[in-house]
Amino acid sequence: MRGLFIAATLALAASAHANGAMGLGLEMFELSYWFAYVGVIVVLEAWLIGRWIGQSWPVSLGLSILANLFTGVMCGGWGCFAPILHTIFVGDPMNPNLFLNAVALLLIFAVPSAIFESLIWNRARKEAHEGKLILRSIGVHLATVPVGLAILLIPAEPYRGVVESRQWLRADIRRAIGGYVADKEHAPTQSDPKKLIEELQPYIRWESRDKAIYGLYRQDRGRFSTGENWKYPVQVNTAVLGKKVTWEGDENAPEQVEWFLRLPAVDEREREWTVSIDFQWGSVD
Repeated sequence: MRGLFIAATLALAASAHANGAMGLGLEMFELSYWFAYVGVIVVLEAWLIGRWIGQSWPVSLGLSILANLFTGVMCGGWGCFAPILHTIFVGDPMNPNLFLNAVALLLIFAVPSAIFESLIWNRARKEAHEGKLILRSIGVHLATVPVGLAILLIPAEPYRGVVESRQWLRADIRRAIGGYVADKEHAPTQSDPKKLIEELQPYIRWESRDKAIYGLYRQDRGRFSTGENWKYPVQVNTAVLGKKVTWEGDENAPEQVEWFLRLPAVDEREREWTVSIDFQWGSVD
């Protein structure tokens, strides 16, 4: 019977919510490292809380999984705090401080997670720890934050799952280039990203003008990224800067499509972004 309990405990470990930050955590971090973090935290909590209240290892593991699943339901994807889990805590949504967001994600939800989980632990305690159990749970959750960070930040680019609002900016930039080419009848003339955005300002939607520059840079997603440092700018085809659209009017004339802007793909989540101009007909794709 104990063997079946242990097997069930290990099987459920991958599903357990290590804290109430599950929703945003799954969006932000590599899935495999997130589940490794969950597994390690479950074991640490079983040891530092379950064993402390006098339970055996198998029972402690089972209770740790149950407590974390309970926290996940209360604070995670289906819980009462779900709306605020899918947001940026530090920095602008277009330019978040990724490292401090990771720290905030683990710290902010450590205390509520500890309180929710203490309800499970308290019912299973064998020794007189009632007054200290909540404090113990909070202390363990805070103490394991560095462990969680150490695991989640193992990859060189740990934040690959971040939902990037920059795609909306890039769509606005593409439309602005289309408006510019239709009005000026030639390609933009600036190769520097900031000067290019200045040139396109009249054609960029008002809501995106102040943030459009971020659309021309790939987000820095290094371990300790604290915001945009302009390391990954868009590639500009200088050969077509200022090139005129021919407008020959011959419907049989061949297309003259050439790329103008390009951001190379870095992984399966972020495809190559390219803006091309047809210098025969003036269309922009």
